[in-house]
Amino acid sequence: CTQQHLETDWIGIHERICKPLRRLRKSPGFLGSEDERRARAAEEHALKEELLAISRRTGHKLLFEGKNELAMPAALHSLRFAIDLFGANNIEVVPSYLLLG
Repeated sequence: CTQQHLETDWIGIHERICKPLRRLRKSPGFLGSEDERRARAAEEHALKEELLAISRRTGHKLLFEGKNELAMPAALHSLRFAIDLFGANNIEVVPSYLLLG
């Protein structure tokens, strides 16, 4: 990875998703009860939905502005979160694939 790639990723999407992504990747610690595990799973799902919305919106915005190279990291994150949420064969991943095209 070069400095230019890092800057493209940061400017394109990472600065917008850094905070929710950090919350998603944070270790949950010890989850003793079933209710705690369910609450953590619901929180993770909500964070992934938020990250998907941010990455899709950012990708669309950057493409509309003609900043295709900056839109690629957003499109890739969008696809990753869509697949995590819906599965690879779900119709919900199509908008993310279209961002890449």
